[in-house]
Amino acid sequence: MTSAAPGQASAARIELPSPYLAGYAVTLGGEELEYHSPLPDVNRSLLVRSEDARRGISWETAPVPEDFDADVATFVMLAGIDATDDRREFTMSVDGRPVLRFETPDVAETGTVALTGEEGVRAGFRVTLVDKYADAMGYLFLHVPRRLLQPGRPLHLSVHGESAGTRTWFMVFKAGVAPGIGLRVVPAVVRTPDGTRQTVWVDALYLGEQGQLVLETPAGTREAELSFGVTRLELDVPAVERTTTVPIGLEVDGRRYSAELTIEPVPPLDLYLIHHTHLDIGYTHVQDEVEKLQWAHLEEALRLGQESETLPEEARFVWHPEGVWAVESYLEERPQAERDALVGAIRRGWIHIDALYANLLTGIVTGEALVRTVEPARALATRAGVPLRSAMFSDIPGLSWGVVPVLAQAGVRYLSIGPNRWHRIGDFLETWGDRPFWWESPSGSERVLTWVHGEGYSMFHTGLGYEHLESLLDEEHVFAYVAALRHKGWPHGMAALRYNIGSDNGPPDSTLSATVVKWNERHITPRLVIASATRALEEIEARAGEDLPVVRGDLTGYWEDGVASSARETVIVRRAAESLVQTE
Repeated sequence: MTSAAPGQASAARIELPSPYLAGYAVTLGGEELEYHSPLPDVNRSLLVRSEDARRGISWETAPVPEDFDADVATFVMLAGIDATDDRREFTMSVDGRPVLRFETPDVAETGTVALTGEEGVRAGFRVTLVDKYADAMGYLFLHVPRRLLQPGRPLHLSVHGESAGTRTWFMVFKAGVAPGIGLRVVPAVVRTPDGTRQTVWVDALYLGEQGQLVLETPAGTREAELSFGVTRLELDVPAVERTTTVPIGLEVDGRRYSAELTIEPVPPLDLYLIHHTHLDIGYTHVQDEVEKLQWAHLEEALRLGQESETLPEEARFVWHPEGVWAVESYLEERPQAERDALVGAIRRGWIHIDALYANLLTGIVTGEALVRTVEPARALATRAGVPLRSAMFSDIPGLSWGVVPVLAQAGVRYLSIGPNRWHRIGDFLETWGDRPFWWESPSGSERVLTWVHGEGYSMFHTGLGYEHLESLLDEEHVFAYVAALRHKGWPHGMAALRYNIGSDNGPPDSTLSATVVKWNERHITPRLVIASATRALEEIEARAGEDLPVVRGDLTGYWEDGVASSARETVIVRRAAESLVQTE
């Protein structure tokens, strides 16, 4: 009988015998991308495109065992490849030797593609997932002859594309692949016909063709057929009020294993969902197209708000246009009946108005422009007869200190910041993510309660193609976030998540209210609450406002350096802005 290696208190992993070595261990270089994979908990990749052959990705494998004496070593890694009629060639090198060339397919299909290289190297790409974009995801098995190996040392692998100037891609995921049984107690309490329960996820990564899993617990025995890839079982156990250790017995293909799983009480947690578009003018669409998209979003949000009026309060729809740029133009250009309907939706709380006009590089705007960026929202709030208490700022990592007095003097008490999660953000999220604080003005006479959301604004993105929209508001994503909060020792009993679907300029989620109702029928905790930014930050103030730290200074931006690419135009705009002030 083999025991599991020790892990975190609410998780354990049992390694299964394997003839394979991990094909990924350490990143050496290349572009990184958050992306879905065949494994539920793996979403970071190294990405190379057929743009410039000088740019590639490189990484190390696990070391070859010191006692390795076989003729061939097989390394396994998770990979993905673009399926496109723009077929391109990629080259894999082993320790600097180009040994394997392969083309992107025009159509992705499940199954194994055999690849023959040079110097005895060969590979097999086993496609287990054709994803929503019709691209191929799966397991890459790289077979390397012994004469190219050095016992005790890893291989240095790299992949380069062509200099074709195209976006055709190949990726390797940043995760070692090893067969095993993972046991994880998810941070939730659920209602079942048998009473209140906690759930254990049993994830079996099996690299054989067919196998048998027997799971033994104090609650009974479960059996499952295993096939290549991941098989998940869900095991409900009675909810505990104090830390409890449960013995687990497993049998895989006749070999027995044991583990002990620690089950801890799950404290109550309300997750406030701030549902919004990300107003980004010029990235996904040109200005006129963005305006039309945002107008359509407003009308859809109005419909969804009206339809949700009879639902429980926590499931009633609330939409954030983020900035008021498109709201202002809608109220200027649409027929009077539609204008009145929109103002009515704002008054009823279906559409929430926040203070900023758009997402600005605050480090390069003039002081006058900063003051004026809140005036349209103030006028709109007055017109609708609603308070203006919060501001939303997205994507851009950082704001200048002058934002604080501008917001405070406009009556704004709360600032919700949802930065980009990966691109040129330095340590912004690591330093400030999910650590709410009072941001004090230079004079010391004003404060704004500020929350930098730990998952930024894009946790629920599915990509730029809105035809591929799908909901990621599921247990996998929610529980991962809750587990991260627990790891930080989050004490507040509530947290706020930005909820923006699709991508930038994404639409309202027509399924959100129904999803929240269904979720809360099953889950005692965490509970989901659709809320405005104002309500979510009011809640953290009520629970912890007196204990939050006070911070002074700039939240120094990272993206203002981009102005160097348009220095002349920036000078013209800044001079024109100053001239307008003088003219007035």
